[in-house]
This record gives sequence, C-alpha cells and structure tokens, in this order.
Amino acid sequence: MSVSLARSTLWSTKEPADRIRLRMVAGAEPTPSVLEAAQAGDPEALEAVLRYLHPVILRFLSFKFGAAGSPVEDACQDCMVEIIRSLPGYRSRGSLKAWAMKLSFRTARRNRQREALERGLSLDDFPEAVFSVTPGDRAPALDLLRAMRSLTPKKRDALLLVEVFGLTAKEAAGVVGTLENTIRSRARHAKEELAVALEPGGAS
Repeated sequence: MSVSLARSTLWSTKEPADRIRLRMVAGAEPTPSVLEAAQAGDPEALEAVLRYLHPVILRFLSFKFGAAGSPVEDACQDCMVEIIRSLPGYRSRGSLKAWAMKLSFRTARRNRQREALERGLSLDDFPEAVFSVTPGDRAPALDLLRAMRSLTPKKRDALLLVEVFGLTAKEAAGVVGTLENTIRSRARHAKEELAVALEPGGAS
C-alpha cells in the first residue's frame, strides 16, 4: 500500500488541473478463510492480517496528526496490539479496514504521546512512510498536510476517512461515532475549506 500525490482535481470542481490529489492504493484484504484462521490463532494467518492493516493504520495516524517518526510509530504499535487483542471478536458486518480504523481512532485518543503527535511536521520531519513523492512534490505535500491541519479535527477526520481512505459515509460514521449525514457534511465543508487554504495566500 502506498499513497501517491498526483496533479489532478479533488477538492473542488473549480480547482485548477494542477491541484494536488491524495490517493490511497490499498493492498489486498485477507480472504475470509485467512481471517477466520487468524481469529482462531493461526500465526501465519495473523501475520497476513497485520501486514494488511499495519500500513493502513500507520498512514491514518500520520494523516490524522500531520506527524511522523517515533510518536506515530509508537501510537501505531499500541493500535496493532489492540487489534490483535480484539480480532477474535470481529464479526464481518463491515469491512475489516473500517473496523480496525475504529479501534485505532479510539486507541489514538488515549495515546500517552498525544501531545507529541499533535506538534505536527517540520521541513526536516517529512512522513516518508506516508507519501511516495518525487523531490519536486515534497514541498507541495507539506503544504497540503499543513493545510489539512488548519481544519478542525472533526472535519479532517471526515475528509480522511471518506476521501483518502475510501470508507463509505456509514463506515466513517461508525469510526468516529456520529451520523452518516454529519460525516457527509463535514467532508464537504472540509474540501471547501482546504481548497481555499491551498490557494496562493491562503491559510496554511
């Protein structure tokens, strides 16, 4: 799984063609038989499930906090421990990714390094684990992350879950504990505000 930055339109139909676009390229989700084996304690199956989920959670936390390095990695480790502990109780009423992100959302709120996570990025602390970009895209990527940090946490979460990670409004609502229409409204307003922030002279 990787995140790419491409020149395209995302945040508004009025955006110019060179606006940065975020796109998640998801790895293959474990098959039901592999998932069942992991829930039963099979080590190889559990490893396969964690290989799928770990990049998802790491990128989610990096986007959510606009941070990188050991604070995010430690938070991700806490989330993976919670996922392992809770996996036997998972029931396939929704996607595995949405379930894991819901657990991680709650775990991250309790994380002991929350203050370090919320300090954000510096030019020397680029989240290489999150983005795969050319040298020329590094500065625009940082501009985008900083613009995303100008959003309220609730709007940023809605934008990330729906637009970046591809969850449905129903799944995203389950992750953060709100209504589908609320998620749709937050994501729409977030895109509008982000488009303004990314304009020359906009907030960063």
